[in-house]
Amino acid sequence: MRFSIVIPLWKTQYVAETIDSVLAQSCKDYELIIGCSRTDASIENIKKLYSDKARFIDIEGTGIIAHWNNAIKQCRGEFTLLLADDDVLTLDCLAEVSRAIDRNPNCALVQTRIIMFQTGDLVRAVSVGGCEVESMSEYAYNQIVQRRPIIVSCIFFRTSYLAPRGFVDLPDAWGADLFTALTIARLGGVVFVNKPLVKNRECLERVTSNIGWKSRVSAIEMWERMIDCGLLKIGVADDNNMYQNLVESNYKEIYRKARVDSLVACVKNISFKNLRRDLRDIKTLSKGHHFAQAMRAIAKGVALKLL
Repeated sequence: MRFSIVIPLWKTQYVAETIDSVLAQSCKDYELIIGCSRTDASIENIKKLYSDKARFIDIEGTGIIAHWNNAIKQCRGEFTLLLADDDVLTLDCLAEVSRAIDRNPNCALVQTRIIMFQTGDLVRAVSVGGCEVESMSEYAYNQIVQRRPIIVSCIFFRTSYLAPRGFVDLPDAWGADLFTALTIARLGGVVFVNKPLVKNRECLERVTSNIGWKSRVSAIEMWERMIDCGLLKIGVADDNNMYQNLVESNYKEIYRKARVDSLVACVKNISFKNLRRDLRDIKTLSKGHHFAQAMRAIAKGVALKLL
């Protein structure tokens, strides 16, 4: 079997469209697994509608990453895709990815371009492309320095590499897609399909949309530690040091900015009641990086709350 498509079921508003996009694939060499960590009337209705077309599994454990990792242990396909329950595959997605694997049979993962759309099929943007074959360092450069968009729904992982390792456990899964991809890419390189094959629905109720600023900053600290500990130094034999050097010379500044951006974006979660404590925590977590800019932005946010 070529593919295992796993849909971790958190919300049901758009999941029928997600499931239908899998069932409509021109390539039929796949299994469809839907992981459920809870039971309610809406989920039971989905089970009734698709019980003969998908394998439903009950997932134990709490947290996003635990849900994902328990689900992928059930996969039997050569490659595994974790498809968000509100994203959509284009009709020939699996066929295009399968052809890319046939051309590059030793790849560790396949990534596709993304169509970012809003409810009502309003297309907002399409992600940039890349070379069909990328070394681990070139891939890291494109994702970290060039900020090429990535979502978990656009990455097909070789199951034999992903299942024993699982997704990288980051706070609220923030950045888990990228850093899991970087970890797996070390084992065989990346194939990039230069066609937009996955439609990413931009909505306010995504699993990682409303995480707090502390979780975001903690996740960024973990990103830095993973790179500091040599995540990018163990590439395939013909890896290009130029890209590795570019990443290593830029990532600190990129993540400093990301840390500040996270603080600013989450200013609404700062409590007036515990403002002194929150500001102390911000200073500690930011480690002084752009702290003055963060304080100015937070002051602006607090002022807006008072208006």
